[in-house]
Amino acid sequence: MTSTIPTEPKRAATMVAGRRLSFLDFGGPGRPLLALHGHFGEGRTFTRLARELGDSWRVVALDQRGHGYSDRPADFSRTGYVEDAATVLEHLEIDNAVVLGAVSRISLREWGVGASLGGWGVGI
Repeated sequence: MTSTIPTEPKRAATMVAGRRLSFLDFGGPGRPLLALHGHFGEGRTFTRLARELGDSWRVVALDQRGHGYSDRPADFSRTGYVEDAATVLEHLEIDNAVVLGAVSRISLREWGVGASLGGWGVGI
């Protein structure tokens, strides 16, 4: 079976409250997976994972606020991070996604990310 995953992901952005929010869309026909990096990371962190998953998943990797190509906001609240993730999914017209997050000392359940985005939450 030949993979439809491009060798380079599509970098795109949407605006949130006057800020640029950048993300990588690795494409593919599979189930949507929103990948959220940990502190000091960026969306490219998930490049290898997206290739390994191949056509089974459509990996969208967000450059979270103040990281990668996304603008730095004044606010780094939990609500702000969740709103950013929801905005990217809305921009891509994705209604239901699995959320994968690299987190430390706090689970995605505590952050309410999976429930807030209408999908599943998995922490690594």
